[in-house]
This record gives sequence, C-alpha cells and structure tokens, in this order.
Amino acid sequence: MKPIVILQNADDDPPDTIADFLSEVGQAFEVRRVWEGDPLPERPDEFGGLITLGASMHAHEVEEHPFLAGEQALMREALRVQAPQLGICLGAHLLAAAAGGEVYERPAAAIGWFPVEIVAPDELFEGVSSPFMALLWHFYSCSLPPGAQALAERPDGLQAFRCGPAAWGVQFHPEISAATAALWASDTEESLERQRPGLAAELQTQNERFMPDCPALCRRLLANFLRATGIATC
Repeated sequence: MKPIVILQNADDDPPDTIADFLSEVGQAFEVRRVWEGDPLPERPDEFGGLITLGASMHAHEVEEHPFLAGEQALMREALRVQAPQLGICLGAHLLAAAAGGEVYERPAAAIGWFPVEIVAPDELFEGVSSPFMALLWHFYSCSLPPGAQALAERPDGLQAFRCGPAAWGVQFHPEISAATAALWASDTEESLERQRPGLAAELQTQNERFMPDCPALCRRLLANFLRATGIATC
C-alpha cells in the first residue's frame, strides 16, 4: 500500500486531525515538511494520495518559497494522470492554479467560523449537513478552474471544488485542532485587532463553540476522500 503524502508548508499548520484519522484507520501516510527542505515526490506513482495543507504564504510567492512551484507542478501532473489529491486553503489555491484557475487577493480577509453551503452533491460531502460551520482563515481566494465543479460556497467566494475524478480543493480548514486554532489566534492577536476591534475575542468565543464538532467533519471528509478515490474503505 503506497502511503498518502501530506505536504506541510509551515510549522504552524500541521495535519492535526487528518493525521489522527489516518492513524486511527491504519492508513499509511508520511508528512513532508517541505518548508524545511523535505523533498517532494518526483512522480504521482510514488504515493497513494496527495494532501496539500495551508500556510500564511500565498500561491504566487514562488520566489520567496520556491517549493510552491514544485508543488503546483506535482499537482498538475497528478491531475493529468488522475492521481488522488486534496488541497486545503493554500493547497486548494495551488490546485486551482494547476488546473487553470485564478488565485486573487480578497478585498478583506475571511477569518473566523462561518456557515458553508453545499451547492452540488458529491462523494466528498456525503453525510455532511448543509450548511456546516468551518474555520476560514485566508487573504486570497480562487476562482473555479475550467471544467471543474463548484461543490460548496459562501456569498464571498468558492469554498470547495472538484477537478476531474480524483482531485478536490477546500478553502476552509477541516484539519484544524483546538491547539492549532489557539496558536493562530495568540500569534496574530494584534493583527486581528487591526482588522477589526474585538475580532480576537470573538474568535476565541467561536473556537470554544464550534471546535468540538470540527474533528467529526474532518473524519467524514477524509473517509469520503479515501472511499471516493479507492484508496481505502473506512
């Protein structure tokens, strides 16, 4: 069984509940800490599936972070051979760009817990109610790539899409844990207050309210991803 390769792009955005779930179901996986120099897979046939995580960097910042260009090239090749892949936040932006979509800076950041509406039936969201609450934390968004299908949306942008038979991107953070959410909030408290006074306190209250349901959402999405791609049945 080839492992799922998880591309971690920053120290403060680990696989969290994704890693927990894969461990629970006995699915082999490995985490590549690419910002520290871990190599990318050379070809899609080296992995059973690819999961690309988020980071505070942006998809166009390839000069500052050259590994982003390598990730996008790997995703493009995975799309060509229909290898299973899932992109989260930055990972979704890289996937959208690899598939010919546009990544653009938002007029205002989207930070906090928001309801996300499922707009088309899809295997990835089987068993997920609509709307569902999810943590958003992004300054850029992406347009729907040519030929892709929009799966979930908010009034201010695309939240999930599917590219072909085996590739999905989600803008929200299903992998987030309570510890990582608290770290993001504490590390960015001043910038949160600059964006909107009271946002930091509001985010803390939202975390306490909505975080307990987030691991179940992550497990459902990951189980659906494994089944839909034939990686595993769980």
